Amino acid sequence: MQSSNSKLSITKNQNDTEIVITGHINKKKYTLLWVWLLLWTLCGMIVFSQFFVNHSKETKLFMFVWVIFWVYFEYKIAYAYMWRKAGKEIIRLNREGISIKRDINGSGKEKFYSKDTIKDFKIVDFSSKNIALHMNTSFWAVGGETLRFDSFGKAIAFGMQLSETEAKEVYKQIKFVLR
Repeated sequence: MQSSNSKLSITKNQNDTEIVITGHINKKKYTLLWVWLLLWTLCGMIVFSQFFVNHSKETKLFMFVWVIFWVYFEYKIAYAYMWRKAGKEIIRLNREGISIKRDINGSGKEKFYSKDTIKDFKIVDFSSKNIALHMNTSFWAVGGETLRFDSFGKAIAFGMQLSETEAKEVYKQIKFVLR
């Protein structure tokens, strides 16, 4: 059996279930993200080129600190761009447990969680008061996990940027396996 919509795909067979959540967004938002990445890169290159001009030590120190912040956000924007272009979250369910992988073009580490170690499995609160959820569901962010459980005392969050209906469907599929 296979069910799917534009973001969520669920494939079942006799022994396991595979849930794939893509990071895709509409073309207009994707283009905006690309333009942001391009302009951010250009700004960084311009500031970096000024290191080779004769400036005071204070100015060079300021530019150095600015470039450190720039590199961090360059990475974040590039990662979001790649996630939106080719990213997907793959959740595999079977009798033994759950494996979760964040995949971009075939790279990513799959993590397995035994059925016996999974505790307190739930849907993240979708209320309008949860500002962190709203900030992480924007198209320029990679995050916004909608499901979570505890394993060995560590919170494991997944199901990135699902709607409430999609999160409930994934929850139902996983809960069926965990019983």
